[in-house]
Parts: sequence; C-alpha cells; structure tokens
Amino acid sequence: MLSCWTVRRTWLFMRDSESIWLQRAADGALRVALHGPLTHRREFNFHGELELLDFISDVERRLVEKGWTLQHTEPTVHRVAAVRRGMSATKP
Repeated sequence: MLSCWTVRRTWLFMRDSESIWLQRAADGALRVALHGPLTHRREFNFHGELELLDFISDVERRLVEKGWTLQHTEPTVHRVAAVRRGMSATKP
C-alpha cells in the first residue's frame, strides 16, 4: 500500500559511508519513518506524543552506541511517498 505524507522533522545519522534518516510526519499523525541503512525501510505508528518522542530518543541512543553520529537535524516540510510493508521510499 502506498502512503504519502508531509514530513515535519528529519534526523540524519551517518557511520562511515552509510546513512539512516528518521522522518516525522507533519500531518498530525503520530508516525515516524526510518530509512536505511541501505534499502531498509520501516514506518512506525504511535498512540501518543510521549510514546513517539521516547521512540526517537531510544533510536538515537542505540545508534550512537553502535557508532552512528547525528549529522543533521532540521524542521522541514516536504512530501514523502513510502510503500508500507515493502517500505521503499522517495524524498523529492
């Protein structure tokens, strides 16, 4: 199933030549997409704001423990298309 949504905030993590993007939906939905490393794609839905923020904090902590570095974070608004289940995504 194809899912299109507007991104509210992005985080870029790097380790060597690999990257992982976290993107938070801006449409009021409690949703985060995880892109990378390589072709790995997942989308997570949450029941509350605190649950979503805890998830982002936990992902950041675990990535840093594994040698990833937060390279960039920004509030942003752009459209994202992601295929649920297969989770391939594009960022125009």
